Amino acid sequence: MKTRPEWLNALLNFNQPLGEIVPHLRDFGWESDTALVVLNRQYLCSILQRYLHHQLSAEDLEDWANTIEGREDIAYDDEDEELLETVIFELANSLLASPLSVALIQDWLEKLNRSPIPNFEHV
Repeated sequence: MKTRPEWLNALLNFNQPLGEIVPHLRDFGWESDTALVVLNRQYLCSILQRYLHHQLSAEDLEDWANTIEGREDIAYDDEDEELLETVIFELANSLLASPLSVALIQDWLEKLNRSPIPNFEHV
């Protein structure tokens, strides 16, 4: 049986369906005295790239971000905390923020990578 940090890492990597991850995380709850894993630029860039390559849908991104947002057991990398929080919030709340688009994802990737990203067309 996986530990809480292992399930949190599975979430950050999104390497299993959320339907398999979320029930286990619910068993642990959202609250934690300390963060057990850290969301960094690399995790987020990987997920956004998977969207651009049609490996994840807009709904997948929103559900993933909703699962992360507000969890006390997931910290944001100190170096990029504000940007990471903003991207997760906007992904989780695209109806309140900006609707997801290829251009928006590319903009976030450029900010996260601090360099231009190749232009992708959504088919």
